[in-house]
Amino acid sequence: MRKTAEPEYNGPDYSATDFRRPADIGFPPEKFPEWRQGQRETIEHILESGRSGKYGYLLDSPVGSGKSISAVAVQRLESRRAVYLTNTKGLQEQLLRD
Repeated sequence: MRKTAEPEYNGPDYSATDFRRPADIGFPPEKFPEWRQGQRETIEHILESGRSGKYGYLLDSPVGSGKSISAVAVQRLESRRAVYLTNTKGLQEQLLRD
């Protein structure tokens, strides 16, 4: 059986200075003045995973840790389409609202 190569990553190469604050990538500064603890590191980790050829991510964190804004930040920085899976209408509405 012939093994096919994983797709090569050719997306943008962002540095941490590109998103020091959520407002740097388009989030309203009055609602998101700063990243929460661990959010920026999570975003950087996901971006680095993409550079290594991975093209799917599962983000599992405690309630209130900022998963939604982290996921949207990665989508904005990568200029890619994304699929968000939620188990409640409230979380769907939160993603649309934020």
